[in-house]
Amino acid sequence: MELIQQVTTFKQHKKTNFINLINTYMKINKIIFLFMLGLLSISSTAFASTLLTPGTIDNGVGNTAKEPIASPIAGTYTSSKSIALSAIGASSIRYTLDGSTPSCLSGTVYSTSISVSSTKTIKTVACYTDNGSTSPSNVASYAYTIRSASSGGGSGGGATVVTPASNIIAGCGDRTTGFSSTTGQSCLGNTGTATPALGQVIPGCDNRTTGFSYLTGVSCLGNIGTAITSGLNPTIPTLTTPGSKFIFTLPLKLGSKGNEVKELQKVLIAGGYLIGLADGSFGPKTVAAVKKYQAAYGLTADGVVGPATRALLSK
Repeated sequence: MELIQQVTTFKQHKKTNFINLINTYMKINKIIFLFMLGLLSISSTAFASTLLTPGTIDNGVGNTAKEPIASPIAGTYTSSKSIALSAIGASSIRYTLDGSTPSCLSGTVYSTSISVSSTKTIKTVACYTDNGSTSPSNVASYAYTIRSASSGGGSGGGATVVTPASNIIAGCGDRTTGFSSTTGQSCLGNTGTATPALGQVIPGCDNRTTGFSYLTGVSCLGNIGTAITSGLNPTIPTLTTPGSKFIFTLPLKLGSKGNEVKELQKVLIAGGYLIGLADGSFGPKTVAAVKKYQAAYGLTADGVVGPATRALLSK
């Protein structure tokens, strides 16, 4: 009986030791698990602080990470260019020329000016280091087009080639200043090149060699027309000056009447700017004609005969 009791006690003791062993094992595993979880969290935080959101700096005040600036500016040039990149406060600048997007971990590290001898797009990013972390700026792109000069005279230091889109403004001819002689529209941006050669009949100039065509806005210089080509004003006389021999002294505008208005209308009719008779009444048609006249000579086309217009008319 005593022997049986000893055996039972031994078994219970053995079972208790086994349970304690299991509990100890589980505690150790839990400690190891928590330790590994902590390491993973620290690693994730360190990685996140290494590559922050583009455009920010981890310095606690939310400063902006500025993208690099390229000099000279992007555009079209006639010769090879050396492009300098700069970003104030950046620890490094990276760039690509193959169209791929650079980052603080990829792309060529900028160290000297980039030579561009053919059409290229430079993509670049500035990298800022602060408090042990690296923050990239937004990626900037700069497109450079290199074209051969179309004529002699050297490269002109690589000056920008002006290649505007076609924008021919009727009544401006080859002018880019002043206003259209037919519509009153500004000639800014006009790409017309209709400057006539000397010794040809220029439509809209009739028998004049001064001023501008009232049909196209080109200069009447060199016109050899001896007849009315428009068929609109069969009695237009030859003008040798921008205005007339009459001396204008009064400000004239819509609603004005009198002899000076009539003389003004004579000049406008002679120049092809006004169609009709000189009746001495400054109406809407006269306003439109004055605007055309002013635009043709580079004056502000407001339809009002002020000091500058009077001076031109009185020549």
